[in-house]
Amino acid sequence: MRFISDFTIETTKYIKKCVEWKINDDFEAEKRYLSNFINFVKFRIFSKNKITKQVFEDFEMTPDDEQLKGMFQVCLEIVLSEKEDLEIDIKKILRTIKKIEQKHVAKKQTILEPEKTIKKEVRQKESPAVATEEIEKQKILIYWEFDSASDFALEYGIRFAKELKAEISLVHFATKGRDHILGIKKLREIVQNVYSKDGIRLNAKIKEKVKDFAEMTKATENINADFAIMGVSEATKKLNLIHYSDIPVLVVQTSPREEVFGKIVFPIDRRKEIKSKLNFVKALSKLYKSKYYVCLPKKISPEIIRKQTENNLHYVESYLRQTSIENETVIIDTKSNTEAAYKCANQINADLILILPHEKANFSGYVLSGEEKTILKNSPNTAILFTTSNKKHGTFGTGVMY
Repeated sequence: MRFISDFTIETTKYIKKCVEWKINDDFEAEKRYLSNFINFVKFRIFSKNKITKQVFEDFEMTPDDEQLKGMFQVCLEIVLSEKEDLEIDIKKILRTIKKIEQKHVAKKQTILEPEKTIKKEVRQKESPAVATEEIEKQKILIYWEFDSASDFALEYGIRFAKELKAEISLVHFATKGRDHILGIKKLREIVQNVYSKDGIRLNAKIKEKVKDFAEMTKATENINADFAIMGVSEATKKLNLIHYSDIPVLVVQTSPREEVFGKIVFPIDRRKEIKSKLNFVKALSKLYKSKYYVCLPKKISPEIIRKQTENNLHYVESYLRQTSIENETVIIDTKSNTEAAYKCANQINADLILILPHEKANFSGYVLSGEEKTILKNSPNTAILFTTSNKKHGTFGTGVMY
């Protein structure tokens, strides 16, 4: 194993920082210096051959990738050991970069400290009952395939990034070798296109292809996403990873509309866990002025299921009324909860359906039930948010209310 010097580690660290600072408006005045440092390392060190050039471009695109960082450091260490004069030149440039860093750290401390005091004083004057809750910066995970359905997912992600100031991570699973290399190249193009068009920097990652859905969700845990977005053109097998996800998953089949979540369908059934969807209503109501259409079938039997469903209906109606959230109860002439959900969505031209998945086990674990697949198939123009009840809640809900 090759020894990596402290200087190589430090240079790598500041290349990563400069890549991040370049897209930060706070560093607008110093972007020329940041670019000069990046370009110096790129053209004086990594333009040696196609392989090192590729390594630099890959690291520049995904500087958080530990494997790419290791390859970057090895290439840098080899060249620096051969050309000592380059280390002297880099040290000169680094002195300027460090001064820029110190300047912004000092500026941030000067600005933020008084702001904290002001906020503290305001909170003391406000009544806790009427204080406005601030929404923390969110992290979005997009399961990426190179298809039109994934493009729809990215369009939703960009919309959320602008409205919630969220971070987006694209994750693509590929086998090692040619697919992995091609995946990196394609993702780089997507990252560059989105940044030039929307000014949003994506975190793009290639993960080694895994054998099942449980491992897929486990492989993305370190992203610490608040919710995931998945684009599908049909009820494909990959939807089954929803049951292994500890965060809500938004499934989309089209581009987002101008008013993202103006009309939301809230299906009611007998399960007591259905009340947990109110957590997502509460979170969504902070972001969008939506109208909720609480729907259920007209013909419900046997009697015990009808009573349980009606109890849930009254509970949800009471919550929406007390929180002054606009709503309407829609009864569909059917005996199927599934049919009631997609018919209501199509009838009102809904933007979103809130679904609490049924857990249906088979020999390989949990799979998406036929009910959810039927709703998806029959609601091609509507996004579906698969919520969680007894798992970790992300952006669209916290805690269970029942």
